[in-house]
Amino acid sequence: MRTLTSIVATIVIILFVTTFDVGAQSAAPNRITFAKGKTSATVSETLSGDQEYDMVFGAKKGQTITMSVRSDGGPNLFDFTFMGDGFDVPSDEPSYTMYSITATETGDYLVTVRKNPKVAVRTARFYFTLTIR
Repeated sequence: MRTLTSIVATIVIILFVTTFDVGAQSAAPNRITFAKGKTSATVSETLSGDQEYDMVFGAKKGQTITMSVRSDGGPNLFDFTFMGDGFDVPSDEPSYTMYSITATETGDYLVTVRKNPKVAVRTARFYFTLTIR
């Protein structure tokens, strides 16, 4: 009986540790980079269901940041949110399909693209374009 109790306790501990580890994991955002001499870059990915895609980019205070997201054909199935990494970014809406702003701080800016959950399409490709001048 003591052996059975030890085995059950070991299994419970392993399950707890494994579940805790998996829950703590999160993917790092993908950094947007520009080709040499370019001020614009486009990222394209496919999302399904309620998936989101996180990106990060750097900008210097005073630069103009222009962002837009679109999908293939028909109505736009995507929008995005953004924020500064550790600082506030003024915004008028909770999410956008296109937005331009002057960088308020030098640093990283975080962007999350998401598929509109109200649209019946299950899987779709987005094109996120970032321009910094």
